[in-house]
Amino acid sequence: MISPAQSPSEPVASRPVDSQTMTRRDAIKRAALFLGVAISPSLLTGALHAATTPVAPGTVPPAFLSAKQLETVAALAERILPRTDTP
Repeated sequence: MISPAQSPSEPVASRPVDSQTMTRRDAIKRAALFLGVAISPSLLTGALHAATTPVAPGTVPPAFLSAKQLETVAALAERILPRTDTP
């Protein structure tokens, strides 16, 4: 802990190290590192699988819109940004 001669703003490196104490900041850093290491492989596997799985257009059903609503959105998008031959 901090002795009376040390101020809380004093660099951590100059404070005495006690092997039995851990600061809140150290605990949060370690927990974040542990969770990051534990979660990363599954996230990377899922992202790589999703990125490499080919999906044909029109084969995935709309998740939030009905077929009629999807047609309406497509018509509005065509009206706002019409298709052209120029890039």
